[in-house]
Amino acid sequence: ASSFANMNINTNNTNAHGIEVQAVDTYSADVNTFTDVVLNVSSTARDIFFANYTSIILNFTNVTFNQTNVNFTLWSNSTLNVRWYLDTFVNDTTNNNISQANVTIRDSSGSTVFANLTNATGNLNRTALLSYKQNVTDKYYYSNYTINASKSGFAYNLSSINLTSNLQAILTLVDISAPVVSDLSPIEAQVYGSTSVQYKFNVTDSSAITSCSLILDSVLVSSLSSITKGVLIIITYTTAGGARSYYINCTDVLNNQGNSTTVSFTVYVAPTSSSGGGGSSGSGVGYAGRTYTASEPEILKGYVQELKKDDKVKFTVEKEEHTIVTKEVKDNYTK
Repeated sequence: ASSFANMNINTNNTNAHGIEVQAVDTYSADVNTFTDVVLNVSSTARDIFFANYTSIILNFTNVTFNQTNVNFTLWSNSTLNVRWYLDTFVNDTTNNNISQANVTIRDSSGSTVFANLTNATGNLNRTALLSYKQNVTDKYYYSNYTINASKSGFAYNLSSINLTSNLQAILTLVDISAPVVSDLSPIEAQVYGSTSVQYKFNVTDSSAITSCSLILDSVLVSSLSSITKGVLIIITYTTAGGARSYYINCTDVLNNQGNSTTVSFTVYVAPTSSSGGGGSSGSGVGYAGRTYTASEPEILKGYVQELKKDDKVKFTVEKEEHTIVTKEVKDNYTK
């Protein structure tokens, strides 16, 4: 067995073939490998010539030659294997490298010839794939090859290549994963002491985020379009006191949408009095009480309000108006 690499073979002599295989012993088997070689035959001679009674295997990898100028004599039992380099790169739709993508390569018969993971740059190690075998009878093709690249959170990419020379295959994966929203504030069952509420969250995703929205009591009330992934984001929104629920919805550049969990909390609003208002245990001199109005949605969610003596709460249920009046306030009414 012999190996030849990184060389040019030139001939312009009609009696000198580029590579000539002669029999030393009758059908003596041997393997010869040529890698990164250029054959330049400028005469009427053959690029490759297999003489009678030869049983040689020539393995070509990235060998430039005239593939139509190969001759097998009638009694030759030799084989020519022609391989080319395949470089494989996997990215996403925004041209980010995809590491740890599963790549499987199959030949025209469906047989798996290569399987591995991409490295940190999104590349596979260079692979030499068999394009065809040739003997005295015919050429036998192993191309087209199919390449399947896949990774969790992405739609797989299945591509076909016709390997007739060195080739780079670029496989682009489309992100199908929803943004993940976390680190919410206010938290579940929290009592928030101001009507100006800061809604805080964090969002992560494989793709860029185009917008995040605050959904408060089932209504979209505020949105942000400048989003940085992996940092604390704040949406400030003023709301009335009482029981509230919210969640955050985020959308990425591929229109994948992700929602946070829904959080229920309470906005507490301390009552204000008119001039001369009283303390927490009763009304002051000149305090005639204050009237509050509770909307039906607030009642359904649970209305919260601090009341003093003579304060009133008005509300409507099934179009019928009602009023609650605080007649007496004690430290512990169960006594």
